[in-house]
Amino acid sequence: MTWIGGLARPRALLAALLQTAARKQGVPLDRLCLSAEVTKKASPDDVEAHAEADAAYVDGLYLHGARWDLAAGSLDEVAASGRAGVLASAGRPTHHRLPVLLLRPQHAPPSRAEPATYVLAAPPDPAHRELYVCPVYATRERGATCVLAAALRTRAPPAKWALAGVALLLGVAGADGEAL
Repeated sequence: MTWIGGLARPRALLAALLQTAARKQGVPLDRLCLSAEVTKKASPDDVEAHAEADAAYVDGLYLHGARWDLAAGSLDEVAASGRAGVLASAGRPTHHRLPVLLLRPQHAPPSRAEPATYVLAAPPDPAHRELYVCPVYATRERGATCVLAAALRTRAPPAKWALAGVALLLGVAGADGEAL
């Protein structure tokens, strides 16, 4: 289990996963990409063991502008009333903790234009839900702090989440420096 929000260079973890898999499989690095699967594990305490040698469980991501519906396994609207797992404070936007992510190297699709963009794909979905390519920022200020993008499952059209400015954040420390 890796707390990705605590890493100074989160892209280094992604590169290491790809490099390790490329060496083991004997394939060029640009033929691989990362698959990001949002697990049903709500907290790091729920992860008992690392099942795969080439994969990594990561924690420390917060959704801004949406929440993760654990039962449905997709993005959902933020409820008007307080819910378990919601971190809120007066005058600040609410942030919802994303469940543990499983990052797994996989062979890149042939249509992939740029291999090193760090857009995390999603594994095949039997329910055929759409994917929202969600930007992941290092801080709440966003801007030039974009680290990568993760494909998240959604029942709503992806444009809904783009227009709402939904993003994942690695750092959501409060004004007083306290981590949320």
